[in-house]
Amino acid sequence: MAWSQEGFFSRIWDLNFICKLIALSINIFCIVVWTSGVEDESLPANNEHELALMYHTIPAFTVILSVLLGMFLVGEVPGLITQKVYIFTGLTLYLIVGTVGIQNSVDNDYPPMMLVMSLMCIAAAGAMALDFLKLENFFKHSSGSGVQPSASEFEHYRNYH
Repeated sequence: MAWSQEGFFSRIWDLNFICKLIALSINIFCIVVWTSGVEDESLPANNEHELALMYHTIPAFTVILSVLLGMFLVGEVPGLITQKVYIFTGLTLYLIVGTVGIQNSVDNDYPPMMLVMSLMCIAAAGAMALDFLKLENFFKHSSGSGVQPSASEFEHYRNYH
């Protein structure tokens, strides 16, 4: 694939790219919050199972989202099935981690940083949900509306999806 500036910017301003970038930024924020405080005050986990879920979800999806974004930047858009599997898995795990963290923060009167981290996990799940909906063509016009894609949009879709 030839490297062109126009193609580069069209990939960057794609909703899938932006959602993954937002989720990665939230992940990095969670890691900073996680590592900046006292260990007992930075993770909203009540037992070792919740702690293990959080220890594996946040770093693993930081790597996965970084790789997916890197592929977008070099022009190799991952396949739809690959993106759907990773994004849906991340959405589910972040929703579980955030919900458990909020429940623990409210029920056990944990420090506020735990609640912040849990809310950031829910926000990352929201960004991934938006990305998943875009992958499922939720935001596309129906074919019966009379709106037809232009030739350049069709070519872009054929090249990158």
